[in-house]
Amino acid sequence: MKQMIPLFAGLFLLSPAFADEDTVYNQVSISAEASADVENDTLVAELFIEHQAKTAAEAAEVVNAAIDWGVKQAQSVDGVKVRTLEYNTTPVYSKTRSASDVYTPQIMEWRVSQAMRVESTDADALSELITGLQQRLAIRQIGYEVSKALREATESVLIDEAILAFQQRAGQVARGFGHDGYKLVKVNINSGNMRPPVPYARSVTMEAASAAPVAIEAGTSTLKINVNGTIELE
Repeated sequence: MKQMIPLFAGLFLLSPAFADEDTVYNQVSISAEASADVENDTLVAELFIEHQAKTAAEAAEVVNAAIDWGVKQAQSVDGVKVRTLEYNTTPVYSKTRSASDVYTPQIMEWRVSQAMRVESTDADALSELITGLQQRLAIRQIGYEVSKALREATESVLIDEAILAFQQRAGQVARGFGHDGYKLVKVNINSGNMRPPVPYARSVTMEAASAAPVAIEAGTSTLKINVNGTIELE
């Protein structure tokens, strides 16, 4: 065994030489960003109904009728987009037992819930619709967003600005390290920042919500394009 030790040592000494073949020099990671504040031009709201009854069928009947009514109300308003959201059916178990009994949960009732989403660039029309929908539905969340068309148009401009900023920064870095130029190794372009709708407390009853008018300020959202990547100095 002692005679094998020099052989192993020699192999380990050779390994760094092989690693040098894959070593990369003069590569720098940089990033640049362009952003713009744009008006939130689309009002979005999610409304829901939840009902509990002795049977799942009874609870579902009430929920289905309310959502069907809400969808038809929304479809009757020009410029309003509507779609249904998640549908949930859950059992409600008993919570009481005698001290001597082994607790065996029993289904006492069934709880069914469903939500729907409405959106429009006509805030006045949608606000009026939402106020009416609160006769049978409750607001889960509401807020303004940037429409797809405005977001895409804005991001198209920001991409050009972010790429130009990246190129200028890459040139600055190359000159700063005493190089004449650079070549692009890899690059990523990412977009972001949409302001989410404002959630309403789920404990608000439909009776209480129906008495409250919908009032919310549109404001602005900041759209951003980030360009990051790696350059190799030449």
